[in-house]
Order: sequence, then C-alpha cells, then structure tokens
Amino acid sequence: MQRSLYANSRVLRGCQIVLSRSLRLTWQEFDPPSRTSSPLSPFVISHGMLGNKRNWTTVGRILAEKTSRKVYAVDLRNHGQSPHSDEMTFFSMAEDVVEFCRHHDIASSILIGHSMGGRVAMTVALTRPEIVDRLVIVDASPSPKLGTRWNWVMNVLRAMNQLDLSKVKNQMDADAKLRPLIEDKGLRQFVLTNLRKNARHQYEWAANVPVMLASEKQLFTFPTFTTQFTKDTLFVGALKPNTLEPELDYIMDLFPTAKVRYLNTGHFVHHEDPKGFVELIDAFVDPNRTQDVPHLY
Repeated sequence: MQRSLYANSRVLRGCQIVLSRSLRLTWQEFDPPSRTSSPLSPFVISHGMLGNKRNWTTVGRILAEKTSRKVYAVDLRNHGQSPHSDEMTFFSMAEDVVEFCRHHDIASSILIGHSMGGRVAMTVALTRPEIVDRLVIVDASPSPKLGTRWNWVMNVLRAMNQLDLSKVKNQMDADAKLRPLIEDKGLRQFVLTNLRKNARHQYEWAANVPVMLASEKQLFTFPTFTTQFTKDTLFVGALKPNTLEPELDYIMDLFPTAKVRYLNTGHFVHHEDPKGFVELIDAFVDPNRTQDVPHLY
C-alpha cells in the first residue's frame, strides 16, 4: 500500500483544463461473500470532514454482503492515513479519487460520498462521468452557498488547532482539555478519532487541521459547473434537521435524474441508521429493480 506517491493528471473545470498532482489514498476493502471476481461495479466511498475510512466499516461489510459488490472506503487527502498536502479543494480531492480508481483498475464505480465526501463524489461525477456508474450522495448538496454547518465545523477546527498536543497525556486527558471548547460529548468523541501518536510517540492530529482552516472558502462552497451528470443518482438526506429540502433546485440543476430520499436521523445518516441506509442503497443499485427506491420516511 503506497501512501505518498503522486501522479500528474488533468482536471476539467467547466471549459478550463488544470494540471493537478494527485495523491495515492489509503483504503480498506470489503469483499462480497463469494470472494470471486464480480462483474458488478464496485462501491468507492468517501467520508466527510474529519472522518476516515473506518467510519464506513459496518456499512461497508453489510453492503458487500447484501449487494454482492466489492466495497472500497478511502481516506481522503489530509485525513486518516492518507498523505497530507497544502492543496485542498474539491477538484484536487476528486482527482485523488480518480487516480485511486485508475490504480485499482476500476473502470466504472458506484460513488458514495458523505458530507464533504459527497461534494468530492459530485465533483468526480461532473468532471469524469465516464468512470461513474451511479452516484449516491449522503446529506450534502451542490449549493454554492456557505453550508448551514459551516459555523460549527469551523469552531471545531479552531478548537483542535488551539489544543496544545504536547501537553496531552492520553485520550481521556485530551477529552478533558477539549471539553470547554467542544461541549457536545458525541462530537468530541468523533473529533478524538483523529488523535494518534506519531513515530516519536507524540500526540498529533491525523487530520491536517491548519490546511483545513486555511481552505475554508474552498471547502464550504461548491464550485460552479456548466455540465450535468445524467446517470442514476440518489441523494439520501437527514431529517434532523432537513438541510436538503432548501437545496433541491441546486440538486436538480446539476443532477436532473436524481431521486431524493430521507432517513429519520441526524447528519451521520449511515452511522445512525445503517439498516435503513443499506436498504435504500440496495434498492437503488439492484440491477433487477422493477420498483422505485422506497420512501422510508
């Protein structure tokens, strides 16, 4: 598994061609029960901001078993075990995913992306539609406006940046030091999945927090596109709160065939209701499907 190699590639932004240097992403994979080579397009999953490939372990295993498709979950750049870079845009992250597919001989895949990873997946579909079989976007939209979660995400990143990791003794100590800055226990626990020890046995963030803070404008507004993705697309939104409803016009402008379904969860849809989430995905990708994707709520 290579973590720090680069590959030159060309990214299409509307009518402009930009030379980009892609990174080799780390990943985990889940095989279908038969373990034989499947002719079906595999899933390639991109996590949200401050997440990593491990967030998709449960759903990845179930999807592989239920759909008989191979599942890859990647660490996006500046996350998890993947390389860090000073460049962090949806185009650069999308090109990393394209390079991942090329490196693994994936001619066509079903892209799943949650939150920031959803915007990465949308960028791949809009710039390289020939390598995308179908598209699944989880609680994210292509809105050019600052998202509703912008304030609290920026506050979390600032809190992480303020924490003096040289004085952290262990996970519990880090939790105590973050408590005044991040009051929500569940959110703190999620943030602390990024805490790790480096080769010098010192604590550090797996996520490249300074670059994320510096890339605020690039990460919280979606780029303008003149193209559309017209293949099968499913948007899975949360109801607590429902942030997709106000963005439906933006969705249909770029993804005119999109179906929108909701689950009665918060933002981490696949974590809070893995059974309902997999049911929607299984119905969406079933090659023998005769009925529409169900409305569970």
